[in-house]
Amino acid sequence: MKRNHICMTTLVTAGCLLCTAPAFSDYPQGRGWQAVKSDFEDIDAELASLGGELDDLDGKLDDVLDAIDGVSDQVDGVSDDVAMVQASLDAEVKLSVEMSTAFAEEGGDGEAVGMIRVEQMAAGVTGLIIDDFGMVSQQIVPAGCTAMSIDELQAHGPDGGYSVRLIPAVAGNTWCEGTYIATMTVDTGLGIGGALVRVEVPTATP
Repeated sequence: MKRNHICMTTLVTAGCLLCTAPAFSDYPQGRGWQAVKSDFEDIDAELASLGGELDDLDGKLDDVLDAIDGVSDQVDGVSDDVAMVQASLDAEVKLSVEMSTAFAEEGGDGEAVGMIRVEQMAAGVTGLIIDDFGMVSQQIVPAGCTAMSIDELQAHGPDGGYSVRLIPAVAGNTWCEGTYIATMTVDTGLGIGGALVRVEVPTATP
């Protein structure tokens, strides 16, 4: 009899637990474990979507980086152009000439004396010799007269200064009254420069 009492108590207790157990009516088929699985499937779907968005963002980032590389290449190109211009400016040879008729006069063969300065890379160029200088053959000279040529060159000081003496290019010829204009050139070995030379030959002194 006692044993039957225990069994009845157990059945009643179990029945009460079943009655008070939470309902799963909100889940598929009323089973909570299926809802948990569904939630994970939703999470997986959200993660997959987020992964796609991240891939899109990564692609856009690659585009931005490519654009930056393109701009960087353009900047490098501009820098190269600037360097070339600077190198060209540095290589530019500046030649300045101041002439005096001095001993040059009509009918004579004396020298026209000039002071010149050669500059390159913002400094005077020293060590040049007469062979580094020249006179362009196309010169403006008085009618019936010959062009000028460099007869002598002397260096003066460490700042690229030189003195030059010009005479009629053809031996035995003399100066004519009037204006002589020519281009003097200089080759420093790193560049070539030039300057106009003007000599005004006066009328012979009586």
